[in-house]
Amino acid sequence: AVNTILNLGNSKLKGYNTDYDGALKSIKTVVDINGKDVLMIGAGGAARAVGLAIKNIGGNLMISNRTEEKAKSLAKEFDSTFIPYSDINDISGSLFINATSTGMHNLEDCVLDERGISRFNTIMDVVIGETKLLRDSRKLGKKIIPGKTNDYLPSSRTIQNLHKQSIITRIYRQISKLDHFVASTLYPIVQSLRLSIESR
Repeated sequence: AVNTILNLGNSKLKGYNTDYDGALKSIKTVVDINGKDVLMIGAGGAARAVGLAIKNIGGNLMISNRTEEKAKSLAKEFDSTFIPYSDINDISGSLFINATSTGMHNLEDCVLDERGISRFNTIMDVVIGETKLLRDSRKLGKKIIPGKTNDYLPSSRTIQNLHKQSIITRIYRQISKLDHFVASTLYPIVQSLRLSIESR
């Protein structure tokens, strides 16, 4: 599921998915889930990226979805536990994640009731905005990871890095077209610039 397209020049485009990096950094900033139970609702592109981040952090991933066949398929792909959608308010864990669009079009929609929210220490919603899930979680004193944290902070860093790499690549291409003596003089300068940028 591509959400970022980088123009490499010469009529070439490259697609990236920044959801994985965003989820990974956002979760690690707020909560330690290594060896702990995580329930994620969703089985689409965002859920796949978030689920991979959870597995790589070391969380014990449980997956549910209204369309249960999709949840079963994703749970099998990640070697995780499938949870029937009707049981989600009875599950406990360290982190609950809404990786569906619930709350995007109607901020009063919520995938979990207050009883279900109370069973988790931290609540994450990939939907951008003050959703009912986040409001209820704040009211119950839970740690939250809002959609804007997941989307903006890590993704912008990723895009910046990609843009820097693209600029350096273009400079190298232009230098290669110059006279050999001029090019040999400029290459060390650009190499130094590249190392400086990558270290930031």
